[in-house]
Amino acid sequence: MDKAPLVLPILGVIAAPEIRVDDVVRTSGAALFEQAVQTRAEPFTFTDYYREEMGEGLVRFWCGGARLVPATLLADYKLAGVEAEARWRVGGARRVNLDPGYISTLQMVLATTKALPQATYIRDGVYALVELLYRDGAFRPLPWTYPDYRKAAAERAFEPFRSHFLRLRREMAK
Repeated sequence: MDKAPLVLPILGVIAAPEIRVDDVVRTSGAALFEQAVQTRAEPFTFTDYYREEMGEGLVRFWCGGARLVPATLLADYKLAGVEAEARWRVGGARRVNLDPGYISTLQMVLATTKALPQATYIRDGVYALVELLYRDGAFRPLPWTYPDYRKAAAERAFEPFRSHFLRLRREMAK
């Protein structure tokens, strides 16, 4: 039986303006995985999807793990992320959205609880969604890639994550 490939876990975060970024990083790091790479928080203006539940002025950032993990942990991270979001709920409404995923040699994969046509069921109500492909030296969007991931890929925001992944992989091979 083959071993699961080792990947770099990532976490996409959308948070209400009153939520401290360092609090999210610390709490999600304890609940999901230790984090070593992070983008800066920027305004999340791509959709109104979260507005009713989370309000105005949302910010978006991504974190990457400190070590490589088996890809099979993706569903565990999604389920732990759903539980961790509860820490910031107010009156039942989320103030933080945590979207775990991973970066491998050729792709960025997200975990979702949405049964989308392009998503593959893993287990326990969790699906895997290939969000970006790595080819010709950069992450490339797919027809279904979310607009914020499309923009981040165009701005090469995930390159430090991939570099970190490749560095960790080289260190493990020694």
